[in-house]
Amino acid sequence: MDLHWSGTSGWCLLPLKNDDADFYGHARWIGAGLVPPVDRVVSFVATARLSPAEAGSSERPFYRTSGSDLTELHQRLAAFVPAPETLRGRTYGVCFTSLVNRVYTARVAGALNSPNDTEVSVALRPGELEALRHLLEYTQTHATGLLGAYARHLTEDLDNRRQFAATSSHRAVEVARSIRKQLRDRQQRGE
Repeated sequence: MDLHWSGTSGWCLLPLKNDDADFYGHARWIGAGLVPPVDRVVSFVATARLSPAEAGSSERPFYRTSGSDLTELHQRLAAFVPAPETLRGRTYGVCFTSLVNRVYTARVAGALNSPNDTEVSVALRPGELEALRHLLEYTQTHATGLLGAYARHLTEDLDNRRQFAATSSHRAVEVARSIRKQLRDRQQRGE
């Protein structure tokens, strides 16, 4: 996909297709105005990288007609250019990584807080278990916040089970439930 800005409809993502007949026919539109805030565009692109079908809308918005109000458009675009000091290291890569961590943290927390808490037996080859541990270790080193913590606790839980510990550990589930309870308590207090 290619990020594109239209002077009449704003930002969109264009799939890489050989279809010149309908240039915008397969576009996904942000629909947040002609000149939305940078964070909104970054979020749009990040969402498209995670799930293209969920990014924006296929309906093309129109905010102005082509060739009209060029002076006003120029003023709006000039005001949109941020001063370098306002970016404070907030690159697209940083924003995308943060969004990915939030999405996967929510997915992992949801899975760990599943109402179906029955244990299942899964047959794994030693190599598969070791590969899973490596993936979790990789996540620990590259993920921040809760996602890294969940990966660390899941690794500990797997290690305890692999060593046939006397008490099987469910630390990741316990931490996820504790965090969920803390969030619920904060919401009830209006924080």
